[in-house]
Amino acid sequence: MSAMQFGIFTVGDIAPDPATGRAPTEHERIKRMVETALKAEEVGLDVYAAGEHHNPPFVPSSPATALLEALVDMHLLEPVGLDRYHYHEPLWAFARSRAFADDGPEASQAALTRLVRFHRAEEGRLRAGV
Repeated sequence: MSAMQFGIFTVGDIAPDPATGRAPTEHERIKRMVETALKAEEVGLDVYAAGEHHNPPFVPSSPATALLEALVDMHLLEPVGLDRYHYHEPLWAFARSRAFADDGPEASQAALTRLVRFHRAEEGRLRAGV
């Protein structure tokens, strides 16, 4: 039997504010979803989950561009070209240190090896025109 987890789940509803009657834009709602996910992490919740819904009034089921822009606005990503983003160096360094602290150097190296193999295989597949 698995342990109970506490967290937040959303489907990205764009409901009007009961006090003002104003509904947020899709960009505002996605930004708020990211802010909520970060706060959930900060306060130690076990999970933050975002499902998808295919009918209005919900954010689109594939809001990748808006999500990336929200992460740029929060200074978590840096745009480096058209549709290209990098993590800010401090965020990358923190993630790496957490991976080593949480998983140990052997598991971190194994994950990196799997990632490099995946990218090499994808490159070969793309070069072959598959």
